[in-house]
Amino acid sequence: MLMPRFGMDVVLAHPPEYALMPETVAAARENAHRGGGKFTMVNNMDEAFRDADVVIPKSWAARHMGAKPEESLRIAKQYTRWICDAERMKLARPDVLYMHPLPADRGNEVTDEVIDGPNSVVYQEAENRLHTAKAIMALTMADKEIEYDGSGMAETLVIALGGNAITRPANRTIPQQFAHTGETLQHLLPLFRGDSNLAIVHARPQIGNILIRVKKASEGCLAFRWTPASPIRKAAWAT
Repeated sequence: MLMPRFGMDVVLAHPPEYALMPETVAAARENAHRGGGKFTMVNNMDEAFRDADVVIPKSWAARHMGAKPEESLRIAKQYTRWICDAERMKLARPDVLYMHPLPADRGNEVTDEVIDGPNSVVYQEAENRLHTAKAIMALTMADKEIEYDGSGMAETLVIALGGNAITRPANRTIPQQFAHTGETLQHLLPLFRGDSNLAIVHARPQIGNILIRVKKASEGCLAFRWTPASPIRKAAWAT
């Protein structure tokens, strides 16, 4: 549901027997409509991989597995070829990224060649979980009470930024990193309103450059303060 929200073109592939909950699919379609992206569902794994920039092959259990385990196992045996291997990766773009939340079921979900290969970013993805966890901790332990609007939703946005928000493999110099923060800013600004609470947690001091630019772009409607998130790293708060 999250990726269509940000204008991505998402193709979800699954065997016919592994349908998702209707309300989940409806939410994804609505997010795609609002975000300007596309959400497509297919029953062919190769079709989903074709020309993809990012692939996230992740298994899930059929909804009826708990009630009919024998039937579920019979169905699963029909789809042993639903695995991310080198041949399937060739259907995607040459610089495709392989992602997985881990732990991956090697030999069933993905081959060693792919998950340990040059297109895999699973460990960077896992490292970013640290920042997500810190963001949640900073938000829940804040000394300011969170205000809710009439819909019952908090007008608070938590953004966890990993190293890739600043540095790409080819962008190592300080000027290149500052230029990259400008690109990151363009993605951040449309996500919040000027009266929203914004929590940013990160692992790099250059994120401060993003905070300064956000503050200027918001015309002073946000006041920033810094609070420790750990003995080494910091959480950047904008409230």
